[in-house]
Amino acid sequence: MNYINEKYDTSDLFYFIGRKYVRLEEPTVERITNAIVFPYEDGVSQIEKKTPINQSVKVLDKTVIYLGRMSTAHYGNILFDFISRLWWQAENKQNFDWIYTAPNRVHTPALLHQLAELFLGKDVNLVRVTNPTQYKEIIVPQQTFIHDKYIMPQYASIYSKIYLALQPKNTIAYDKIYLTRTHLNRHKEIGEKRFERFFEANGYHVIAPEELAIADQAYLINHCIEMASIEGSHAHGVVWANPRGGGRQIILRKQSEVIPRQIMLNQLWEKELVLIDVFDEPFSDFPISHDRGPFLLRWTPQIEQFAKDNNMMVPSECRRGYWTDLIEYTFKCIIYKIWHILKHTFR
Repeated sequence: MNYINEKYDTSDLFYFIGRKYVRLEEPTVERITNAIVFPYEDGVSQIEKKTPINQSVKVLDKTVIYLGRMSTAHYGNILFDFISRLWWQAENKQNFDWIYTAPNRVHTPALLHQLAELFLGKDVNLVRVTNPTQYKEIIVPQQTFIHDKYIMPQYASIYSKIYLALQPKNTIAYDKIYLTRTHLNRHKEIGEKRFERFFEANGYHVIAPEELAIADQAYLINHCIEMASIEGSHAHGVVWANPRGGGRQIILRKQSEVIPRQIMLNQLWEKELVLIDVFDEPFSDFPISHDRGPFLLRWTPQIEQFAKDNNMMVPSECRRGYWTDLIEYTFKCIIYKIWHILKHTFR
């Protein structure tokens, strides 16, 4: 059962919930001979069979595997979007280099190397293409996850294999966990403390994932029966759970905009998904985007009903503090408006 605020347009939400994203067919593999891979900055097209005009090309007599085009070093994008081609190595044991492209502003992230080593082994060689390079053969495995298009069982197998390679130091498990964002340096979600307090009072162990190693994060998620969190990267951590292992995921919606990624993950992992609206959007221009915020959270009739339906206690402080949060939220919105005006005035 979902707890949705009908004050906001819900048509997109129910459209995405009703879509069937899981594809059960085998992913394909394309093999391209004597093709050129271009750096990220040289345009949208990454792999071409023709030589560019007035541009030198390095020629390498080797076979490589194309990992993809990384536009950002954001933790969530690497962990949940960028590694969906790795399934190929599990079925084909050849030790080829994996190549990828990224803009100059993105330094090679340690997270990418860590995940690749866990999946492919210590001998994996990740190569960022920084100059036009022609290869004897480029193997291009199909992506097993494309946001808002499809998700495949092989995508879950990537995380299952990585999980088996992890060596968690923490071996204490909890049946119910709440993944909090309140410990992050950037406080985009205003008012989350009340929900952290609510779940903690009802037996959920509060965890700040960014303060734990990936192995420990994964272990806690893998062994819990229920996990709750604000929507976003923390909620996407369901990838560490046992596929088709049952259990429930409770997600507090922080905005009216719908991001289908979570719905896709829950379809493949077969977790019961409970959505609860806890957001307020008093100003039409905010949040700026689904990632940047700011987000105003409040104790809503929807979570009140959820608590009642599940026989959960509500600490009195959970229902207080909205006006203080609204002042903080308004201040952040004003600061952004000033910054936005200055940026476009003096650029």
